[in-house]
Amino acid sequence: MAQYSYPFDAYPNYTVPHDGSTFYVAGNVSVAISNARSDVSDWALGLILHNPNTGNNTPIHTVTSSNRSTVFTNMIAGNYQLILRSASDWVIGTVTISN
Repeated sequence: MAQYSYPFDAYPNYTVPHDGSTFYVAGNVSVAISNARSDVSDWALGLILHNPNTGNNTPIHTVTSSNRSTVFTNMIAGNYQLILRSASDWVIGTVTISN
């Protein structure tokens, strides 16, 4: 199993992949948030996997302060980038991607 982990910061206007977020996946991909801090206690993030080779995006998955992980299923093998978009003013923390 491959695992990628890096710090992130997310804001409502983010619509491009986070720097350094390119990773290879195939099949099911788990994305988990840890060490999160925000301007609100009940934060939410929209997560999208973007394939830079095809330009395709997955549907948005949502993680929250009470449910900090999600699974993207049946991903076609390839390089992807993670887009994190905050529903509150800002969220910072660590994201871990497992495949």
